[in-house]
This record gives sequence, structure tokens and C-alpha cells, in this order.
Amino acid sequence: MKALNIKAFFSAVCFVLLFVYPLQTASFKSDQTSVVLDVHERVISNGKFLRPPITFVIGSSVSLMGADFFTDEDILGNVSMWQIQVFENRGDKRKVSFIQGKGYPSSFSFPWSGFSNDGDLLPDGFYSARFIWRDSQKNFYKTPQTFFSLSVPASLKCLSGLKLRINYIAKGLLISVNEMALFKSGQFMLRKKTVKALREIIVFLKSYPENKVIVRGYTDSIGTVKSNKILSRKRAFSVYKYLVKNGINPDQLAYEGQGSDNPIASNATKEGRAKNRRVDIVILRPVV
Repeated sequence: MKALNIKAFFSAVCFVLLFVYPLQTASFKSDQTSVVLDVHERVISNGKFLRPPITFVIGSSVSLMGADFFTDEDILGNVSMWQIQVFENRGDKRKVSFIQGKGYPSSFSFPWSGFSNDGDLLPDGFYSARFIWRDSQKNFYKTPQTFFSLSVPASLKCLSGLKLRINYIAKGLLISVNEMALFKSGQFMLRKKTVKALREIIVFLKSYPENKVIVRGYTDSIGTVKSNKILSRKRAFSVYKYLVKNGINPDQLAYEGQGSDNPIASNATKEGRAKNRRVDIVILRPVV
């Protein structure tokens, strides 16, 4: 059993080392010219949008002109690892973000938020991207680089630098605030130092007066299910009250206590539990 665990550990480490850092030492075989990476740029209307600014599409020179996505398993069927790499298009062209996975991609359309993998909002400008993969024989392949421009609304830029976790989700946009930035351990009254972050969030929400917003509180798995539900609901309500007090229409808002449901990290570690203790503010896209 220990031997299996060690093998799994080293396999995971190799995957991280190979793909988190630029593959400067990897020997690429000749490019698979039938596989290309296309980039769809979203046009921003009046600086407002709740969808990712960029969508990457893996395809072929044929499929991109006809069918929506690449579906030929003859070429990508033996993929063991893959990554979409984003590079800044100036200076040393360093890698600033990536999307990665194992095995045959479950989708060929990948929304990208314009954030680095450290959670920082990247500046507007020009970037390039490529799709790379490794097959079962450990051969590496890459597509030609595709160039694109990135532009995000000013309202979203105001939230950068506040160490918030911002993600585009199927229903809209999620802004996540860590527990320690809002509350003392085990308490639900807002810390005074939370004011700056919440004020910026309020400015952002006022850009979307017609969108419904859900405030969701979460805890780690320590404690009983009942006590976690109660604490998470009280924390969500504290944030809800602050938003209403500072000008957000209560008819626009709802709040929920989710307890330890929907963890974003493992509850087996101290670091993971800290990430799971959070308040999420979800701005929903209008239902058409």
C-alpha cells in the first residue's frame, strides 16, 4: 500500500513540475498541424459583462471552419496530459496563466477569465496562447501560437489587488472572500478592516442593479453539520446586512448558509480548511 502511495505521489509531482513551469527542457516532436488553438474574444458592451472575456477552442483547420469543436480521437485519443498556456506578448514572453488537465479533454471549449494562476488580474493588452500535450509514449506536441487581445471592464479592475478569488461560473460571476478577511475565528460579526474590500464589492454590484445576487456562507468540515450551517448562515447574513446598509437593493439580494458543503479544497489539511471558510458573492446573469 505504501509503495502505491509513493508511486502516486511522484506521479502527481511530475505532473505539476512539467506543466506549472514553461517546458523549456521538453523535446517537442513536429507540430500536429491538424490541431490548432482558436481564441474567441468577447466584445464588452458598455463595460459590463458577466461572461469570461476569452474562450479557447481546441479544433482543427477543418473543424474550426465547419463544426464547432475538434472531435478526432485518432490524434488526441492517447493524450495523457495537456495544457493551454498563456504568454505575455512582450519582453521575455513569460507564461502568465494556464489551464490544464489529464487524459482526453472532456471539453474543447475553455473559458478564461483573464486572471493569472496567482489570482491577479492581468493588464489589458496583447497575449499569445498555445495548446500542448503529452501522449502515452511521453512524446510532447504543441500547436502554433495564437495571438489575441485582452480587455476587462473597469468595474472588475477595481476588485484586483484585494486578494479576492474571482471566477466566472455557469450562472454568472463569483467573488469569494476568505473568512479571515471578514471575521474572527468562530464569530460572525464583521471585522472593521473588511470595510475596504466590501466597499469595492459594493461599487461593483452597483454596476449590475438588475442582476440578482446571492451571498453564501461556508465553513470547513470541523464541527457538527448543524453548527456549521448556523455559523455560515449568520456570516452570510452579516455580509447581506452590510450590503443593504450601503445602498444595495434588498430585493436584489438573497443569502444562504451552506455549512461545509461545496468545499474548494481538502478539509484534511489546515490550508485546505482555511480556503473552505469563506463567503461567496454570486452575481447571476439575467435569465433570458
